[in-house]
Amino acid sequence: MQDSAAYHHGDLPNALLAAVADIVKENGVANVSLREAARRAGVSHSAPAHHFGDKEGMLAAFAERGFEILRDDMAAAFGATAGSPALDRLGAVGTAYVRFALDRTPYFDVMFRSGIDKPSHQHVHDSSDSALAVLIAAVDDLMSEGGYSEVDSRHLTVYFWSLAHGLASLAVDKSMPSDLDEVSIEEYITGVFGMTQGILGTG
Repeated sequence: MQDSAAYHHGDLPNALLAAVADIVKENGVANVSLREAARRAGVSHSAPAHHFGDKEGMLAAFAERGFEILRDDMAAAFGATAGSPALDRLGAVGTAYVRFALDRTPYFDVMFRSGIDKPSHQHVHDSSDSALAVLIAAVDDLMSEGGYSEVDSRHLTVYFWSLAHGLASLAVDKSMPSDLDEVSIEEYITGVFGMTQGILGTG
């Protein structure tokens, strides 16, 4: 009856994905299984396969949700800084990226560290592109403000993405400099992103 009620109300997929988050947080991505997710969600061991097919399908659904949350977080940061200098807006997007990794580490781990084959899951590929589109918009904003005229926008997007992702990975792995408690993530992002003007030049 529990399975039937969950299916009827549409809550079972959410319950299973919540279970995935708990498993990843407690034991790591490698220990995710359909059976363990079902046990934690309080449903039969066959229930996850009905919705996701296999373990990778369940992780792909979890990653898709993560990219959607990341997109929304970055879009909110970008929108909240409307009217600010473009580099500051880009910094806000980068900060949102790092904050997402720290606050929602299970998603970050599955999205980027689980080994799922993103191209084979169109919904994951599309949601990833949707998140990246926010960063692309922030880079376009920077270029339209003036400067970086000799830089390929695609290269600049990957450059800033690499900075944000690198900082996120360092923060998640607790490998940031020891003074992180005294210097906020926002200050790191602002400082690192701000160096771009000197490194790449403008004009």
